[in-house]
Amino acid sequence: LYLMFYVGMGMQMTWRFLWGSLAAAVLAGMWASHLLNRHNGSGRAVFVLMGILSFLTVCLGGYVREASRPRFVSPEGKSVAGFNRIAAYDNIYRPEEQAKGLTIRMVRGKPAYADELPARPDRPGIKAETPADLVSYRCISCHTLERIHRYRGTDWDRVVGRMQAYGMRLTDEEMQKIIAHLSDENGSGDPAPTP
Repeated sequence: LYLMFYVGMGMQMTWRFLWGSLAAAVLAGMWASHLLNRHNGSGRAVFVLMGILSFLTVCLGGYVREASRPRFVSPEGKSVAGFNRIAAYDNIYRPEEQAKGLTIRMVRGKPAYADELPARPDRPGIKAETPADLVSYRCISCHTLERIHRYRGTDWDRVVGRMQAYGMRLTDEEMQKIIAHLSDENGSGDPAPTP
């Protein structure tokens, strides 16, 4: 498959490369026949041949890459195929017009229009009306309500105090309301039914 690809590329480049590729294909076929006869049909011959052909495709790929570079014309007007394949970049191309959107103007400080922007409204705070709302508002940031109501212990003052020590933003008044509510709901030591 690789050889067919390079043969196709060779037809676009030079006749010498085309005939060389065909000769290499014929020689490879003859060599494969010789290796198969010598090794009595062993698969080792096929692997050796595939390794050699893989190496040749790498070499052919390098030639294809080099031969596909553009051909330039000499100052006398003669085509110099095979030579002078790299253009001499004497001048850097600069377009006459540039897009205005590409010019980035950085300013230090606050722009004038920033004072005219409307002020950002404050986020509305949620006010807990009942102790159950307070439990729902404060405790579900870390726990599910099912976990809270399934707790079998009666030491809610220790549990809520530990949560306050861990960083739950809770005033002492809110803490007492939560402890009283959870003690009333789950004070018996039996798990409460799932709400």
